[in-house]
Amino acid sequence: MYHNVSEVRTNDDTLITVKLMLFFQLDSIEKMLACTNDPIADFVNAASADVIAFCSGLNYENFLTLTGELNKLETFSQLTTRAHMIGYTISKVVFRGFQAGEKLQAMHDEAIQERTRLRLLEETQEQQQRAEDMKLEGERRRAKMQACAMMLPCGFVRVWWACLPMFALCNRASCVREQRNFAPTCVSDRE
Repeated sequence: MYHNVSEVRTNDDTLITVKLMLFFQLDSIEKMLACTNDPIADFVNAASADVIAFCSGLNYENFLTLTGELNKLETFSQLTTRAHMIGYTISKVVFRGFQAGEKLQAMHDEAIQERTRLRLLEETQEQQQRAEDMKLEGERRRAKMQACAMMLPCGFVRVWWACLPMFALCNRASCVREQRNFAPTCVSDRE
């Protein structure tokens, strides 16, 4: 059974409509005939009372975070008690959502959009920062390698990685002489 509890007021005076779906089963027709003339009206009244009791203790923001509680039978104690008294069992209550006034809903939608915009902006800035960090790290490595490199007269470059010489790439006499005179200015990674 679908049931909308209209104009429920939270403790900060926000009016909302809570939408429910109730699942029930008739256990005792004799008990129902003896105890009620309208079991559906009993369900509607008891469910409404439970929703009003739930919402009256919460402000709008708390209501938004605790809507999952409206899917639990424990929240609907008056409904389950009344159903048992008239020969029914409530097997499940499903919270189908809520509806606020147009102005409040518009404000809430704007707040959601603003939070989403800020979250996306934060993620974009983090990505830009990571890209800048990667660029700076690459420039730092490149500068370190250039400080540890020597251009030989033949055009080959001899690289000193972490101040340890590598094998000469050229055996020409002028290149060998340059290599012997080269004193690297790089700093070891360990320092």
